[in-house]
Amino acid sequence: MGVVERRAREKEELRGRILAAATELFVQEGFANVSIRKIAEKIEYSPTTIYLYFKDKAELMGSICYQVFDELAVSLNEIAAKGLPPVDRLRASLIRFVEFALEHPDHYTVVFCLPEPVELTSILRDGVHRDPGMEMFDRLRTTVAECMSRGDMMNDDVEAVSQQIFTMSHGVAAALVNMKTFPWIDKPTLIGRSVDSLLRGLGAAV
Repeated sequence: MGVVERRAREKEELRGRILAAATELFVQEGFANVSIRKIAEKIEYSPTTIYLYFKDKAELMGSICYQVFDELAVSLNEIAAKGLPPVDRLRASLIRFVEFALEHPDHYTVVFCLPEPVELTSILRDGVHRDPGMEMFDRLRTTVAECMSRGDMMNDDVEAVSQQIFTMSHGVAAALVNMKTFPWIDKPTLIGRSVDSLLRGLGAAV
């Protein structure tokens, strides 16, 4: 490995350490209570080093959001590539969403459970301000509309149903992530039953 490649790898590794430290601190103390200095102290670097990678705390938070949504998108794309009927694709995607939360509890907590920072109206990536959370929600909305158009789900307000599905799925994920001492039944069974009950309530045959 040459000098340029090694430096690039070291830079990427340090960026990963910054994101990991910020995620942990945001979970423990909340976004508003964590400073760039505190993050720097955790990784034993100066705040100046953090600013070489992120212009401010909002950009750092935005990078965590992209990291989460990028990883989640990979799983959802794999499901989409299977060519399942829309309602089956929706079911598999909702189950995967909850599973993802359990596999990445700190990241899920930061992105979905903490109060949304007012600084984070959109996230700059590749020179464009975007909202990866809404982009992900658009996928859900599109699938719901497809299910309704095929008669696989009761014909209803697409936006209202999509928000209903998201909030109820998030409720399951958040409960499993945060209520660690509750005597849950087998989690895959609980996730499957919860998603099926939700979809049946919307008229889907699952």
